[in-house]
Amino acid sequence: MNYKIEYSTKSEKSINQIYDYISKVLLNPKSASKTINGILKTVNKLSLFPKKHRLCEEPSLNKLGARITVYENYIIIYLVFDSDKTVSIVDIYYGKKNINK
Repeated sequence: MNYKIEYSTKSEKSINQIYDYISKVLLNPKSASKTINGILKTVNKLSLFPKKHRLCEEPSLNKLGARITVYENYIIIYLVFDSDKTVSIVDIYYGKKNINK
């Protein structure tokens, strides 16, 4: 049975910020669309094997059982809830960004 994907408000905001930065600051809307589509495809794959990826190394996230996967330079943090077969996307950020900010 596939897991359902849910996005937190923070992760939805991050997706919008990533798109806006690439399309408006870097002036590359085509690349922005490609990046967002790639992120969303990576997230959707979590519905099949959500525990495939490693646990977060950051202690506060690790304690929660948070996992990470990557699309290009973007890190996707998520939680897996077996009880209701849900994957909750916590946040998505550029890999060179400090996770604690």
